[in-house]
Amino acid sequence: MRSAVVILENLSTGSLPLEDLAAEFGWSLERVFSRDGLINLAAGRNVAAVLFDPSGLKMPWNHALRLVLDAAPESHAILCHRFSEAIPWDEVVEAGAFHSLRLPLDLCEVRQSFGFVWAATNRTSPNLSLPAPSRIPAVRALAIAGGRTSEQKLEQRRAPEKVRVAGAG
Repeated sequence: MRSAVVILENLSTGSLPLEDLAAEFGWSLERVFSRDGLINLAAGRNVAAVLFDPSGLKMPWNHALRLVLDAAPESHAILCHRFSEAIPWDEVVEAGAFHSLRLPLDLCEVRQSFGFVWAATNRTSPNLSLPAPSRIPAVRALAIAGGRTSEQKLEQRRAPEKVRVAGAG
């Protein structure tokens, strides 16, 4: 069964193609409109992440975060907030939030956040396989660069130098 990324309550996503973005990571995108809806979804599916906006839920961030973590304890809670909102980050992280996104959502920031979730959910898997390279910009750039990182290329350029030094002595 496919994992899901969940948007809780009335979080506005604008016209962003979040379904397509979630699919790039092998997830479906689901919307739930209540705590009970999240509990029911989490009971039958693996919930990779839950995006939630405390002000949209009409409650303080700590209550909204607790609601998410109680309803979907295995999920990665992503707090969505407005730029002007004062967020006590140390407390938010200590309370169990995984990441945050500013509202209105930006597709590049959501992609990065999904990448963090993907890495966190797959880091313990012995058969780690990346999503399709054409879909992930950093992996695509690595493929274009011949499959080597800049550090590997630098080491490769230094290798002949080491051979000459070793042969001279």
